[in-house]
Amino acid sequence: MVQVVARANPVDEGEMVRLLASAEVASEHPLAQAVVQYAEAQELTLSKAENFEAIPGRGAQAVVDNHRLVFGNRQLMEEQDIDLGDLARNADELEGAGRTVIHVAVDGEIAGVLAIADAVRPSAIAAVERLKEMGLEVAMLTGDNQGTAKRVAEDLGIDIVFAEIMPEDKQNKVKELQERGYKVGMVGDGINDPPRREREQHPGGGERHPAERARANVLRCRGAGREV
Repeated sequence: MVQVVARANPVDEGEMVRLLASAEVASEHPLAQAVVQYAEAQELTLSKAENFEAIPGRGAQAVVDNHRLVFGNRQLMEEQDIDLGDLARNADELEGAGRTVIHVAVDGEIAGVLAIADAVRPSAIAAVERLKEMGLEVAMLTGDNQGTAKRVAEDLGIDIVFAEIMPEDKQNKVKELQERGYKVGMVGDGINDPPRREREQHPGGGERHPAERARANVLRCRGAGREV
């Protein structure tokens, strides 16, 4: 489910969604797909995006119909010196409700936010249950906000959650667990995973994420006398 909160400036809601979907249409990321599907449901005509650049752990930027788009999390907006104004409160409320929020700036001004709620796949729930039956504890490592991470973890039956983790910090979390005596294995979708995988002792593979679309990584940890 996608919810939109727009300022109607510098572009109206429909144009903001159209521009964002145009920038996201080539992406296979679940969040991007949700945006594109929403735009298609609104029968919006998409354009070709140029100069697309992913910004790991934050979002991306692109040029669509001569408009410069910057879209992603709040940290990206802060780094780009984009003032959220009253939308900051809306974003806080949506994140607190367990939604993933995409902030959208057009030509240097905040245009609005899109909030996306994910449904956890039954196969993901079954996978976590199976890992627990094997005597393993399962943790979730994600760049999502605390509210979204908590909701997804509860749906999956995961008790250990590391939220709001930047890609470059994932490796440190794995190292932290290893230093506590655990053997750590991971299952990720390959998005923002490379640094962390260098430290894996039992590499995992495949697409894990359930909900997220998939930005959370599931850790399987086994260690000194107990499993994590």
